[in-house]
Amino acid sequence: MLKGGYSTVKSLGMGLSGSKRLVDEFHIDTVVGRGTMITITKWKRGL
Repeated sequence: MLKGGYSTVKSLGMGLSGSKRLVDEFHIDTVVGRGTMITITKWKRGL
C-alpha cells in the first residue's frame, strides 16, 4: 500500500506514499478485526 502506484480503485495510487513523503510523522496501526488507523502529522514551521 505504501509503494507508489498501488491502488484499489484504479487511481494513480499516490495517496499514502505521497503523503508519507510530505509530512513530518506518519504512523499506521492495524488490529485484526478492528481496523486500521493512519496518523499523519505535518508541523507548521515559523517564518
